[in-house]
Amino acid sequence: MTIRNPERMSQNTRRTRQPRPAGLTARTIRVQGIERPPGRRRRRPPPRRAWPIWTNLSAHLRRRRARRPRPWNWTASASVIAALAAAGGVFYTGLSLDATQAQNDVAARSQVADRFTKAVDQLDGTGPEHLQARIGAIYALESLARDSPSDHPTVVEVLAAFIRSTASKPGRRSFGNFDPCPDIDTPADVQAALTVLGRRETSHDNSRGQIDLSYTCLRGVNLDDGRFAGANFRGVDLSHSTLVRTDLSGADLVQADLTATYLAETNLHKAMLINADLKDAYLLRTRLTHTTIMLVRHNDETLIVDVRVDAQTRGIWW
Repeated sequence: MTIRNPERMSQNTRRTRQPRPAGLTARTIRVQGIERPPGRRRRRPPPRRAWPIWTNLSAHLRRRRARRPRPWNWTASASVIAALAAAGGVFYTGLSLDATQAQNDVAARSQVADRFTKAVDQLDGTGPEHLQARIGAIYALESLARDSPSDHPTVVEVLAAFIRSTASKPGRRSFGNFDPCPDIDTPADVQAALTVLGRRETSHDNSRGQIDLSYTCLRGVNLDDGRFAGANFRGVDLSHSTLVRTDLSGADLVQADLTATYLAETNLHKAMLINADLKDAYLLRTRLTHTTIMLVRHNDETLIVDVRVDAQTRGIWW
């Protein structure tokens, strides 16, 4: 223990560092009671403990394990790889479906073309021995127009051309006057074509197209519930025919022969019946609004019952 001088400790004077006497060590100073001047004492570091070699080795291994990178998470990697593979599969499936759809479209168009060609070839047959083939071709074209709306206008034009080329035609004597049609019934294949045209899906019609049946002999045909709005019946012989609930709105019936024709609930709105023949015709609840019926030929046997007219109906004679 260091011995301090009481008198020296009680003084309030500034302490000064005294030089160490020569030949004295710190141990000698403490023993002789000489007080060491105040100052910063240099502390010796504590001696290292001699740890066992296995303790140092284990600490070293722990430090190396701490510095070692974390192990690879194979589960997460597998999940990411599986997700990428699934996304690639979906993309590849979409491309495959597009290619398959394109191939199916090409095959469908080829099949439609084959059906159309075969039906037209059957329509080309003439004579009574090919009648059934022609009728079958007409209904085949109807099915084709239903299955392929893009080919619907073409089918309508083909059937209208078939009617014009197959049905008889009145002989022209002078301007505006025609010889009467032969007193024969309309052929069965022409009637089938008219039936198909009358029940077609009008929403698939070409906006600029028009069913052209002008100057044909369609005597005694059945056009009940037919859709012939805007059709061209100019100079057509429709005598002794039935047109019950037939839509002829906006149709061209100029110089049409409607002798003894049954027009019950027929829609003739905005139709043109100039110089038409209505002798012996029966008009029952027929719509004649905005209709032009000027110069119409009629007789006492022409029956007009409950027809609908308006201020725009021109040529009323009854």
